Amino acid sequence: MQSQRKTLIATGIIVIAVLAAGAYLYLKEPSMPDLDRPFVPAARYPQDIQDESIQKVASATAELRENPELISRWLEIAVYRKNADDYEGAEEIWLYVASHFPEDPVAYNNLADLYQNYTNEPHKAKGYWRKLIELKPDYIPAYRNLHDLYKGKLDDNSLAEEILREGLEKNAKNLDLLIPLAIFERDHGKTDEALAHFIEAKKEAEV
Repeated sequence: MQSQRKTLIATGIIVIAVLAAGAYLYLKEPSMPDLDRPFVPAARYPQDIQDESIQKVASATAELRENPELISRWLEIAVYRKNADDYEGAEEIWLYVASHFPEDPVAYNNLADLYQNYTNEPHKAKGYWRKLIELKPDYIPAYRNLHDLYKGKLDDNSLAEEILREGLEKNAKNLDLLIPLAIFERDHGKTDEALAHFIEAKKEAEV
């Protein structure tokens, strides 16, 4: 009995250690992106644009070797990588920037856009739109994009409507939220609510 108890305790310790190690690996910050990662512009661009892209990435890379804290240069390279269809390389940089510069909204926006419109990972996109809204509740495109995501790829009309209402609670009478909400309500049989919001939007537009 004593031997079995010791075995159970030892097993429990091992399980806890494995779980703790897994949690550490999951939670640890992304490492700095590889500055030696090859950059190849997309062939669809004219040669002069390709040459300029190569030069810009090389210049930004050189600056980052001297000072890895230059967030603008990381973001510049990420955009070039995305435009070159290197989504993995762009994602790596944006995840790094989001981790090391968590108060900067650009990486959240770009990750959400990447997952929603390029890599078709709607649940990841949802998470980063939410992060962006938490950081910048006055950033209207985040509500609009999340509305489209719920309405389309996530097929949840209830949340699609709710996110516009949330946006209006934080940004009262904003036309870029009022009008989509009125259209959504009209298209889903909520005629009275739609009419009220169309009238409200008209009044705001005339101010």
